[in-house]
Order: sequence, then C-alpha cells, then structure tokens
Amino acid sequence: MDDDFDDRFIHLIAAHSEINKAHCVFNPDHTPKAIWDITSMFAIIYQSIVIPYRLCFNDDATGGALVFETIIDCIFLIDIAISFNTGFYQKGYLVMKRKDIVLSYIKTWFLVDLIASFPYNWLPIQSSDSNGGWTAS
Repeated sequence: MDDDFDDRFIHLIAAHSEINKAHCVFNPDHTPKAIWDITSMFAIIYQSIVIPYRLCFNDDATGGALVFETIIDCIFLIDIAISFNTGFYQKGYLVMKRKDIVLSYIKTWFLVDLIASFPYNWLPIQSSDSNGGWTAS
C-alpha cells in the first residue's frame, strides 16, 4: 500500500511542479517526435535492405545514393542527440527532467544506438585488393 501512495505522490509532484520540467525537452507523444520516429523507421528499413546488398555484391554507393546514405547516417547520429532530449515514461508517469532522461538513456539504449549508428564508412579503413596488397578506401 505504501508503494501506491509513493507513486501517486511522485506523480502529483511531477505533474504539478517545475521539478519535472526542462527547457527544450521533447514530449514523446507529440506529433513532431512521431514524424521523426517514422522518418527514422524508413531509414532503418532502407539500411536493412541496402547494407546486405552492398556487402554481398561489393557495390559501393556513388553519386546520389552516396549523398542519400550520408544523410541517413546523419539522421542516425541526430537521433542520438534527440534521444538525450526526449522524455520517457517510468511506471506510467512521463519524465521530462533532463538529468533523469540522460541517465535512463545511458543505462539502456545509448551504447546500442552508438554502435549501430556509427558511420563506419566515414573512416579511412585499409582493405586488401585482389593482388594481396593494401589500398586505402
């Protein structure tokens, strides 16, 4: 019974005071965030098709495809910044305090997002050519 009281008390404090408010924090339920999430979803779908194709057929992006894929890489990096500034729900209550958002994101999805969205193709990695020599990519 005490836990229910604590949760209700926390909810009242968070909802009716400045404790739970932060400047420039996105509400996860608002339309701009939903549009961003849909855009990110299409970028993920595109990458899930194109990356295996490029790896299997050793086909590097050029021209417009290269520009488009660079934009997608930037979208994924921007998404990390947005995630650091987007509220989340905890026990059914919306948390909009920046410190809590940052701590929660670092403890949960940050490392996965960083590894998954890091633009490895921007690094000057050396690879071997067909003659066994090394060439810069």
